[in-house]
Amino acid sequence: MMDINKLRDQKNAIRRLESISKVTGSTSYLDDMEMQGMSFGSIIRSPYPHAKVLSIDIEAAKKIPGVLGILCPKDVPHVKFNCCGFLPADSLVKDEEILTMHPRHEGDRIAAVVAESYEICKKAMNAIKIEYEVLPAQMTIDEAMKEGAPLVNPDVYDTNCFYHKIGERGKIDDGFEKSDYIFEGTYRTQTVHPIPMEPISCIAHWTRDEKLLIWANSQTPYQDRRILAEEFGLPECDIILHRATIGGGFGQREELHNQDVASALSHLIYRPVKIVNERNDEMISTATRHASLSKVKMGVSKDGKLIAYQHTMYTNAGAYCTHTPLVTGAPDRKCPYHMPYLRFDGIGVLTNGPVSGAFRGYGNPQVSFARESLINDLCRKMGWDSVKFRYDNVCKPGEKMHANKILSTFPADQCFENGLRIRKEIDANEGLRDDDEVKEAWGMSLISHTSAVSSLETLCASSIICNPDGTVNLMSGTVDMGQGIETALVQVVAEKFGINVKDITHAALDTTSSPYNYGSFSSGQAFHSGNAVAAACEDVISRIRTELANFYHVDEEDVNFRDKKFQIVCRGQNLGFKEAIQIIANRCRGTFIMGNAVVGLQDAPEPFSLCWAKVAYYNKEKAIKVTHVIESVDIGRVINPMIVKGQLEGAIQMGVGFSLIEDLEIDKLSKKVITADLLNYRNPLIVDMPKIHLFVADSYEPYSANGCKSVGELGVIPVAGAIGDAVSNACGWEITEIPLSRQFYVKNSRCDGFFEGGIQKC
Repeated sequence: MMDINKLRDQKNAIRRLESISKVTGSTSYLDDMEMQGMSFGSIIRSPYPHAKVLSIDIEAAKKIPGVLGILCPKDVPHVKFNCCGFLPADSLVKDEEILTMHPRHEGDRIAAVVAESYEICKKAMNAIKIEYEVLPAQMTIDEAMKEGAPLVNPDVYDTNCFYHKIGERGKIDDGFEKSDYIFEGTYRTQTVHPIPMEPISCIAHWTRDEKLLIWANSQTPYQDRRILAEEFGLPECDIILHRATIGGGFGQREELHNQDVASALSHLIYRPVKIVNERNDEMISTATRHASLSKVKMGVSKDGKLIAYQHTMYTNAGAYCTHTPLVTGAPDRKCPYHMPYLRFDGIGVLTNGPVSGAFRGYGNPQVSFARESLINDLCRKMGWDSVKFRYDNVCKPGEKMHANKILSTFPADQCFENGLRIRKEIDANEGLRDDDEVKEAWGMSLISHTSAVSSLETLCASSIICNPDGTVNLMSGTVDMGQGIETALVQVVAEKFGINVKDITHAALDTTSSPYNYGSFSSGQAFHSGNAVAAACEDVISRIRTELANFYHVDEEDVNFRDKKFQIVCRGQNLGFKEAIQIIANRCRGTFIMGNAVVGLQDAPEPFSLCWAKVAYYNKEKAIKVTHVIESVDIGRVINPMIVKGQLEGAIQMGVGFSLIEDLEIDKLSKKVITADLLNYRNPLIVDMPKIHLFVADSYEPYSANGCKSVGELGVIPVAGAIGDAVSNACGWEITEIPLSRQFYVKNSRCDGFFEGGIQKC
């Protein structure tokens, strides 16, 4: 058992490799990059959620000194694409254009300018005259699904409900017939933005020899390369994606954003072009979390067994397909409960709202809020203990989860017992207030997730080069977007070889030299890339054994690698890894050790999180304040407890914001985003956060080469369900919608005031 706050196994609790450069401000991000001949690009975006462009007048803008070029829709390739940074799939419809004469959401791209400076770009943008015909816009799921509603994109789709995924086990109607009690509920979640500190940024350089070089804060460089090749008709070998330091990703950078526009501008002038989003552009035109509408139905037996579970979730895709089929379909594999009858319908709905995409949790936060809210409601109505109900119904190792997948590991007893232990300790220290002014209460939720792409359709590769002095260069295609994966992978190599992490360098390479990686998403890098790195280590060890056998003139079977030592059995010699490499490099002339591995997914094991939230309800003000959040998790073996602690705490912060105050709000009259800046879009700061308590179970995942599961997305998913339950227990209201600031004042610490509807009131 592990209390993460005590950082068990201190030798693995090393600080991140890049931590010093980041905290001292010396890290170079993309906007810090300068190149010879650098120019600057800007994008003119639609001010309307739905319109047609009648004319574009660029004559005055072209005459401004320093303007290098202007692109209109007629000037770029007319190739439809899907910006989703995932492997190609039939469901990922190609419905986007580089620049468009028919904007379908606020922020859609109309024209682009390249100039000697951003200031000149702005002058030119202001000088360009665009005439629009404003068209009716449908912003919500309900509007788009009304009978007779206009089609959002009739050029591609014959319906606004453009995607429908069904996942089922057994005949759901039979399940309800066998149930003693049936409960139903309807739940809604809002559109939220990941707001990474670093905005979307890129540099494109189309060279005179027709090579396209890209630097971008992207989570999926290999998928970006594929999409750009489709758009511009280039072979992938002529497109080189360079990795840049990323100031936060959260799934949003799992798609192509401005790289194609920068590329088209660079092709116009054959100079590097840099585009950096301003915050308003970031908020209205980059990927958001899907708003959702869930209709949930559950059948249970008299003795508290979950018999049947039916969940229909509608997601607001915005104007284009992007990730919606995957986000909408993926949650059917992420139900933590064992029951004989299940049906999940995921339905993607096109609207003229903000375009939705990948965002930490990938549909699971929306599904889990609805499912856990109904479980809490039915337990209240039946007088059942919601903790016991979950323990009795959660999948145990050896039982089938959805899609007939057998659960391999989950130490449920550890997770339940220690979460409850922490809760009791908190109440023992501070009590549970219940008087005329304040009533405090706890709420709970339980979720499972995945450790990689749950469809098992991906590959990861890794290479390891051993230097003559015994140090190592690790090459993987993984992208570190701030989650610390490079540090974790270096730790894997250090453990396998028995050397110090200081003897290992993770090489930041481009797509011409880096081993292939499907992308940094699905919380999959520690598990999937970790497996590839471990396999590459085994390849290195095998090659060293072969060379040592040759050098010592013994059979390879007489060279073993045990306890981090190469044992030459018949000679009684034990060599450390570095010593073995030095012998091979310096005495076996011309010998060079390099290991490689390509690993496909055979499984994507499920991590689990149990979450408790303590809430204070202020009767007079109709206000709430979250005071404590507990997460008790199973993530397999912990590679680095400091990284795990940071991931869980950061995820809980996102969950608190999602539950309470974050809202990319649309004005009902203008149908424009009115929280498109950080003055009006509120997310919790450190002073607004509750106290966080973490427990990590002691477990080992057998399908993982390193014993680990995932952690990156896990912590955000259960928070809304737990907070909603606590609020309901405190005030007696049934919670069916978030953010809670739409119904309650949310007490905060910034100015001893409240949040109301996402707006701070002091």
